Amino acid sequence: MKKIVIRCRPHKEIYGPYNAVLEMLESFEMLDLLKVDFDKGEKVGLIELELKEGIALEDLPFPEGYEILSIVRQEGNKYVLIGKVKSPGDMIPIYKMFDLDIVWAPPIRKSKNEVVMGAIGDEENLRKLLQAMGRIGDVIDVSVVSPSIEPYDMLSGLTRKQKEVIIAAKEAGYYDYPRRINAEELSRKIGISKATTLEHLRKAEGRLLSTILASY
Repeated sequence: MKKIVIRCRPHKEIYGPYNAVLEMLESFEMLDLLKVDFDKGEKVGLIELELKEGIALEDLPFPEGYEILSIVRQEGNKYVLIGKVKSPGDMIPIYKMFDLDIVWAPPIRKSKNEVVMGAIGDEENLRKLLQAMGRIGDVIDVSVVSPSIEPYDMLSGLTRKQKEVIIAAKEAGYYDYPRRINAEELSRKIGISKATTLEHLRKAEGRLLSTILASY
């Protein structure tokens, strides 16, 4: 796996509704992507906003589809909050291009003139991510490096869905001996097909083994 960081200059129509908000911010950074539904064009994230001097949070003219669910922390004009975004219907086909087998990783930043996205994945999925970024703006810089994943946080190397499935499998006794649940039962329990369940488990197990054996 590799980590890619892509910088692009967004097309005006992509972030047009948010330009008025971005004008009032010193910085906007996605700290963690908590939930995403590519079919509905919805995502929930942990976001850090730093407001410009003299601007209050309630002054920000968020467009329709954006909702602040809770404020986690405030320090002066800097906020950490949980926000929910629903993309307009005509943007969902582009949004779905980002439904890839990758792990979103910092930096993930936005400003009026620049979008920076970081992700970890294999060559094929990172190439697709680069193509998707080219749909929302003009790519101006790309860097590819080996990812750094701390041993104590090995699950951070998994995609959100891989993490959900392997944790559910562990809790349900899939890895017990003898097994307390088989793949068919596990798939019904978590609400996805058996084939998809096994695919997520296979990829999650492969990534965890790669992390554990990285020094061998």
